[in-house]
Amino acid sequence: MTARHPFEEIAKRLRSEILTGKRKPGEPLPSENALKDEWKVSRMTVQRAMEDLVAEGLAVTVPKRGVFVRGYDRTAQAVELDTINREFGATVEVAVVDTPPAMEDPNEVEPGVFRRRLIGDSIRDTYWSRAVTSKIPELTRPAPLDKADLLLLVDAGMLPIKAKANVVARMPTHEESTTLALPRATPVLEQVVWLLVGRRLVGMRVEVYPGDRTVLQYDLVALDGPKT
Repeated sequence: MTARHPFEEIAKRLRSEILTGKRKPGEPLPSENALKDEWKVSRMTVQRAMEDLVAEGLAVTVPKRGVFVRGYDRTAQAVELDTINREFGATVEVAVVDTPPAMEDPNEVEPGVFRRRLIGDSIRDTYWSRAVTSKIPELTRPAPLDKADLLLLVDAGMLPIKAKANVVARMPTHEESTTLALPRATPVLEQVVWLLVGRRLVGMRVEVYPGDRTVLQYDLVALDGPKT
């Protein structure tokens, strides 16, 4: 059997102590000097072991303080079409951006679409087609809406509103890591919702959540048994 490298042995022991609860979330792991002296190895070997634990999401490095057991406190987010005005009292950024491929319309004369960005516990971008913004100019202004955007569509007679959604887990971009203050090796959950009026795609909502702080919850359709 091939002998393990010392960094693997160090990581294995600490990993076991974390997973079995011997070391609790928020608890500091032994210092580099302490592990170096205990295992009679170089500082580089200890750092490699710690890097493995960080990459696995079991530990987090706090500058000038050390390496700590990583804890997870996730908030549940319902995946649904709602009429809550998430923009109330928030900072909203509006820009004309390139049309996402899924929204490209060969009949559209003006290039680009309006994107409304809301940043808080997540990054929420909503892209609106020109067909929508021509009827609802409020969506083009960098100010919080007076009511939920879906209600504005209803007021404009754009019915029926339907939606479909995808959720993927992926590693974040540099901008997302910075904006959401993500620890190293933290994935994000990206939820994409396509908004349709009838069969026409009129909007797309892309929301990026920190994977270590978010649980996405779905209501599933109940089965009442076969119909007779």
